[in-house]
Amino acid sequence: MNPCLFAATFVLAADLLMPISALAQGRPTDPAFNRMANAPQSGDGHWKGAFGFGTTISHGNSESTQASLLIDATRTLHDSRFLIHSLLIRGTSGGSTTVDNDLAEARYERNFAKASFGFGDMTFERDPFRDLALRQSYAAGAGYRLLRTENLQLNVYGGVAYTFENHGVEDNARGWEPMIGNDFTYKFSETASITQRWAVFPDTVGGGGVRSVFQVDLNTKISGRWGIQISLLNKYRQHVREQEKNFDTILFTGVTAGF
Repeated sequence: MNPCLFAATFVLAADLLMPISALAQGRPTDPAFNRMANAPQSGDGHWKGAFGFGTTISHGNSESTQASLLIDATRTLHDSRFLIHSLLIRGTSGGSTTVDNDLAEARYERNFAKASFGFGDMTFERDPFRDLALRQSYAAGAGYRLLRTENLQLNVYGGVAYTFENHGVEDNARGWEPMIGNDFTYKFSETASITQRWAVFPDTVGGGGVRSVFQVDLNTKISGRWGIQISLLNKYRQHVREQEKNFDTILFTGVTAGF
């Protein structure tokens, strides 16, 4: 199944099942979602985020094309939130594919108390140039909101993930992985903000060693719903094949349309 379609199905199923679960447990509900009296955050239940597209075309002594698609969406409710992130990049040079890299994540968080929360997470990743046909990672755990103001948020979390790795050359791998991470958001103004996400897997499947995914996004509105986003994605793996590098860095620059 396509990773993005699978993530969307997960979010839709959670939307439908969570209110039913709340009723079964006898908790009061409102039209948007189950509300708890001591829930730490508020939200209108609407999806908010942006679609981004960027492209670079070169003709002359060399011919190359690179296109990128970015999706970043959040739905915040009184005691929970959904997050979807994806970055897809394709590049060709001289008629040959030079870049083929996909990363998509769907995440659900539910507050336990004023500052603590539990989460469930699905991450999908493709990188054929590193012999990764598809990595599926399903994680669960708990976190704590260290900072939470109108313009600044910092969350830390930890948990465990079950990961499947499908390779073209090497043997496939699967197993449990511990994970820790954080996400950070800061609004400079009504039109500019920066977000950062970092997930670290200290002991990965398929050879062990550390694996991490780090992403930072800078967003600026131009007019109305239109804006510009610059994203830096850095992926690290400690144990790689002899001809590969440990770090893989991707830079996205494009126009975004907010919703």
